Amino acid sequence: MARIEITFFAAGNRSREGGTMPVPHALDMRTEALEVAANQGATSTLSSTQPDGSGFVRVLADADLWVCAGRAPAAAFPAAGEQRPGFRVKAGAATELAVMAGDRVAVWVAA
Repeated sequence: MARIEITFFAAGNRSREGGTMPVPHALDMRTEALEVAANQGATSTLSSTQPDGSGFVRVLADADLWVCAGRAPAAAFPAAGEQRPGFRVKAGAATELAVMAGDRVAVWVAA
């Protein structure tokens, strides 16, 4: 079983000097942990609650994944010559992407 952590958040803050800092806001952060078998998929029950243009998601897993986001996402590794939405996330590599309000995250665990 692969453990997948999907964290939804907003980003941006001000430094003491007044400059913009692209860091996650801890107050709005919500994380969902999934356990998914190899060669299986799952979709987050959480979705972005941030207004369009300010929502982000971080995906971290202990296995290679195919990840996509959207209103009704469905993830699966593409076969040779096939096109699918999303991208590969390597095991142990936290990956962040921007999401729209209401977007959820789908994952497919590599075999």
